[in-house]
Amino acid sequence: ARTEVKKRLLKAREDAFEDGKAKYDQKELKKQGQFTASEQQALKVVTDKTKLLDAGTLVSGRGNAGSKRVKLIDGKYLQVDQYGIELNNDALSKAQVVELLNLNVRGLNWK
Repeated sequence: ARTEVKKRLLKAREDAFEDGKAKYDQKELKKQGQFTASEQQALKVVTDKTKLLDAGTLVSGRGNAGSKRVKLIDGKYLQVDQYGIELNNDALSKAQVVELLNLNVRGLNWK
């Protein structure tokens, strides 16, 4: 029972931290100024790609990473070829997906 209480408290603390971090990040963006039109467009494209990824759609990278593709398979982000066939069985974190597909833009909030 004690370990369950500790687990729940730790989970609540992590959730509170994530909520606080998201609010802090939003305030920092406001301090940095408004987005330019090109930044708004890039953020929209990347946000759309992350939504498609979470829905299980095959998504290709941007710019120099255009030949790389990732798909959500069985709850894991996996690098796949153009036909959706897994290239390897190594699961990627969201940070690795952002790096691999060149999705790193100012204001990205993908959880």
